Amino acid sequence: MLLGKVKAEKYECRGVKSDGNILYLNIYGTYIVYKERPAIVGTIIDNTIQEIAHQRIEKLNKRLKKFNRRLKQLALRDLHTGLYNHCCLGEYIETELYRAKRYDQPPAFCNYARYRLF
Repeated sequence: MLLGKVKAEKYECRGVKSDGNILYLNIYGTYIVYKERPAIVGTIIDNTIQEIAHQRIEKLNKRLKKFNRRLKQLALRDLHTGLYNHCCLGEYIETELYRAKRYDQPPAFCNYARYRLF
């Protein structure tokens, strides 16, 4: 950097405070000429609060994705039988009819209503 080839640098690092807590830092350095000599002006910014918030958001996003997958599963299938609900069954039948037409085969369906447990 002091050779003047790089004008600015940014580093992210972690440190440990004397009480054992982790400290997240952003370190910026910029090449300047001061009194006709090369120098570096540096700035250190404590980014701990933002980093902890970011980690919490990532953790919450993972939980949200997990719950959304479960919600989708519950919305598509009957809770007791595990079979697709009426809405999905209609889409499935359309897909199967299209497939049968495409391959010039008769559609094959099974009547699950006969096997319903009460």
